[in-house]
Amino acid sequence: METLAEKWSRAKARNTTLIEKDLRGLESQGNWEGTEDVRDAIANYRDIVRGDFEDSEEHSEARSEAWNEVIDTLDTLVEIEE
Repeated sequence: METLAEKWSRAKARNTTLIEKDLRGLESQGNWEGTEDVRDAIANYRDIVRGDFEDSEEHSEARSEAWNEVIDTLDTLVEIEE
């Protein structure tokens, strides 16, 4: 089965709303450790605004780094066995 990290690392569009939907689906199937870390990474990604940077290149780089962090946290999700 494809992991969320694999799915979203290949995605053509960066869509945090759909990642959150995927997380809710995952959580409905069991207990997962790390979902809050993913949500925090998503919040950090969303908080990056163009006005905080001198040029668009810096903004784009910051967004890419934040997106990579979202993917990295998705890769750390662990199902908790009960």
